[in-house]
Amino acid sequence: MKNLIFFTCCWLLIGCKKNDQSRITQKILIAETDPAMFGMKQFNSEKRNAGYLLRNPNSNKCDNFIKPSKKNSTIFLDFDGATVSGTSWNWISDIFAAPANLTDDEQCFIYNRFVQAYDTFNVLITLDSLKYFATNPANRVKIIFTETDNWFCGLSHCAGGVAYVGSFTWGDNTPCFVFTTALAYNQHYIAEAGVHEAGHTLGLYHQSVYDTACVKTAEYKQGKIMGVSYNFPYGTWCIGTSSTSCTKIQDDIQTIALIIGYN
Repeated sequence: MKNLIFFTCCWLLIGCKKNDQSRITQKILIAETDPAMFGMKQFNSEKRNAGYLLRNPNSNKCDNFIKPSKKNSTIFLDFDGATVSGTSWNWISDIFAAPANLTDDEQCFIYNRFVQAYDTFNVLITLDSLKYFATNPANRVKIIFTETDNWFCGLSHCAGGVAYVGSFTWGDNTPCFVFTTALAYNQHYIAEAGVHEAGHTLGLYHQSVYDTACVKTAEYKQGKIMGVSYNFPYGTWCIGTSSTSCTKIQDDIQTIALIIGYN
């Protein structure tokens, strides 16, 4: 897997019934896809063999994540596999997401990147499902890192990650996904994708580039978390033009803070 720099974005407006079936709402799904895969190359599809997952006996499995926290919001990084049902993703059936197939060290690298990116905000980053379930459902999101992408990826499309905008506050356990096989098990790509998808759940759209005539010249601003940062040491939050309009200025930090507050 190389040079995941340029992307196209697929926005889908999906009419979804709430669990109580009392009303139907429109929700915006954003999928990060690589245009080069169409006829030129595919997202990585070669899975690691099971032996790769042998744990490092010297790994501390992110000791920091077990520290006590009084934060009111939670981002749960789920690397262990999950069954997803009764959410806006389940337009066909339940989703049985396999584990991420990442080593402890790779998981901790991703965890530490999340801590760095979200340190400004009043949110707990954790690998502990109990902390997730102890949080108010309207103040939490689960990010499922998984090899399972066949429920979303087809012959003509795939994605490195998918999320519904604003789902952090929906209160119905709608997760977002990062597909580890599609991202070639590259811990940096996976970390940047995860931080990006979490941003969508907190209400953020892409940071995009427009010319003087208000024509979009790039869906993803380079080096930005809500743009594309795979070929940078790490992405940064920014204030810039949103993918929704050349006249819409999105302040990433302020938008997130309105949902979860500052640290």
